[in-house]
Parts: sequence; structure tokens; C-alpha cells
Amino acid sequence: MTEGGFGRIVDDRTLQYERIFPHPIERVWRAITDPAEFGQWFMAGSLELRAGGAYQFGGAAWTGEVLAAAPPTLLRLAGRAPNGGPFTLDYVLEPVAGGTRMLFTQRFEAPAGDLDAHPNGLAGGWHELFDSLGEWIDGAPIGTRLPRTDLAAIAEGWAKAKVEEGAFDAASGERHALDLRREEEVAQLNRRYRERRSAGAAGQGDAGLGRFLNRHTLEFVRVYPHPIERVWRAITEPKELARWFIPTTRWEFQEGGAYRFHDDGFMGEITTIDAPRFVRFGAQPAPGQEPGSFFQYELTPVDGGTRLRFVQYAAPSAVWEGRPEGRNDVPWAGGNLGGWHEYWEALAAHLDGVPADSRLPTTRMGELVADWVGKVQIEYGMDPKLGARIRIGLRREERWAELNALYEKVIEETLPAA
Repeated sequence: MTEGGFGRIVDDRTLQYERIFPHPIERVWRAITDPAEFGQWFMAGSLELRAGGAYQFGGAAWTGEVLAAAPPTLLRLAGRAPNGGPFTLDYVLEPVAGGTRMLFTQRFEAPAGDLDAHPNGLAGGWHELFDSLGEWIDGAPIGTRLPRTDLAAIAEGWAKAKVEEGAFDAASGERHALDLRREEEVAQLNRRYRERRSAGAAGQGDAGLGRFLNRHTLEFVRVYPHPIERVWRAITEPKELARWFIPTTRWEFQEGGAYRFHDDGFMGEITTIDAPRFVRFGAQPAPGQEPGSFFQYELTPVDGGTRLRFVQYAAPSAVWEGRPEGRNDVPWAGGNLGGWHEYWEALAAHLDGVPADSRLPTTRMGELVADWVGKVQIEYGMDPKLGARIRIGLRREERWAELNALYEKVIEETLPAA
């Protein structure tokens, strides 16, 4: 698998992706609007870059009209996919620290049903295309970052044989082999999207799974429908942290101030504060670890709410006990990635003023716990608030276990090599 961030199914007719490319906005804009460029990573075609202009991709496969074009920040297209209903495509670009953020949205006029099984494999298909876009902008050959698989070897061997037979030239052989490898990647990505949905990984302000920016850096991005000041309070005030995160046992909220959460190993110094947009927490090194580890929150106002970008950096370490061989130089495990993911869900519920477990999928364990809590409250007079805390806590533990298993696969498939 490649490292690009997963898209999310916003509702039954909307699919959305967010990517950050380490290039200027003008460079990304050219890549998505210049036919000579998008023909390399997307499909060959044409595009009249003006409102009312026509476009076509893949011969006559995708055709439609340009609804809006505002270089270099907005491109909106209307059209109809092969065997699909009418849709709009939005590319929204904005400069961010270190490059350009691209928010891509495909919205159908009518519910499209299960988008990850929609014609053309939309969920995995767009994901693979944006991976290829990243390669193209970086100047790397398309397919450079695709995993080596048995099918890749077979496809390349088949293409070589066909070239030797004179069926097509070397360039065509390379293109056919690459097309087969990309199709395999789309199929694998579609499987991953189905797994994510069946595990309930998308939802509650979820912008997709966390991803690795590099071997030592983890990123999560969420958008919450609340003002930036509200989200800032939720991540910086101890009484609020205790509701969705971990209670604090020390909290000197100032630059250079010490902090410690209930877990004694989760402690360090607050290094940077720029309220209400940025805060970085330096982490106390683990045994044998170089200094410099941190986690940080970046808040940005966006249409309809606040975008939260969370980054955790783990400084190099000689060894992390309990990690599989080949991964014991980094701390990543299903437990810590799944833990962060579950916290973002709990933060969404906290901000919305609803119980932390109220939007989680119903499970048999959840039903049993709720039934048991109700009986204990009747038979032993348990305080209702305590009962609610027990019910929510156990359901969150179950949710954490579900996410742990999911993130073990994510780490196995996407952690960059040492």
C-alpha cells in the first residue's frame, strides 16, 4: 500500500479526500488542470479552464461542463460517470505549511449506495489516482511506490514476452504492465475501504485513518463542526480533557510548563503555544530514545467548523520492546494508533454534547453491558452516573480493541521502510 491518506464517505452520495503535497499551489494546480499533466496520472483528455467550458477524460468516457474555475484554488466540474449518475467534482487547493492542501469531493445528485462498490471502484480508484498524482508532482515515475507483488512480476514477464513476440513496442509493454499493477492496487484499496466501513472506522468527524508522513511521524486530520475557540478549549482545559481524553495530574499550561496525564509515562514539557491555533507537547524520552519526541495540535477555521491536524513524532530509538522484528525501531502499534483514533471519535461526541458511545455501532457486548448496568442499578442501587461511566468505558474499550486490529493491518501495509 502507498502512504496517501484514506478518503471518507461523508454520506450516501459524497466521497471526499484530503491530501497535502510538498509543492507550491501553482505546481499542484497545473498537475490537475493541464491536459499534458493530468494525462499522465489520471486519463488523457481535454479541459477548457473557464466557467461553461467543456471537458472530457478517457476519450468520451467522462464528459461534462466546468462549473467554476478560480486559478489556483478552485476547480468544479459537473458530469456523468460511465454507468453512473450525475455528479460534481471539486478540487479545492490552499497553501499550508510545507506545501499545498488539496480537498477533493465527488458528490452525486442522488444517493450512490455503497460508494466503495460503485462503478469504476470509486473509493479505491480515486485513492490510487491521488497516489499517482503525488508521484507525478514529485517527479517520480508513476507506479514507483507500488508494492512488489506476484502479479507485478507476472505482468512484467507477460509484457516482456509480448514485446519479444512483436505484439507491441517496449513503451506499450511497460504501460500495459503498469496498468495491471495499478488495477491490482485499486482492488486492494477497495478491499481496505470495505474493511474500514465494516469496522466502523469512518464517522464522527472522521477524515479517515491516521497515516504515516514518514517512518517516525504520524498524522490524523479531523474536521469538527464547531468554532475554533470551542475546539481549543476541549484540547487544552483539564476538565474537558478528562471527559474525552485522559485526566491530567499536572498541568502548567504555559510555554516551558510541565504536564502529565494519568499515565505516568505520558508526560513532558509544553514547548509552544499559539492560542487558539497551535500547541506542541514535548514528550519525555523513553529509555534509549533520542530526545525530541512530541505531539501537537494545529487548528484551522474552515467552512462549517474547525480542522484539527494532529501530528505525533517519535524520535529514533535503539529498540522498542514488544514490537515485531523489523518494526522495533519505532513505537507504532495497533494500540497507540487505535487509541488516538478512538479519542478523536470521543472528542467529536464531547463537542457535540452526546455520550461518547452514542454513535458507535451496536454490538452484542454493548447490549450485554447496558443490560448488566441496568440490573446492577436496580438490584444494588448503583448511582446512574457511575453506571453510565462504566457502560461508556467498557464500550470504548471494545471500540479500541476493534481499532487496534484495524491499525495493525495499516502499520503492516503502510509503515515506510527503515
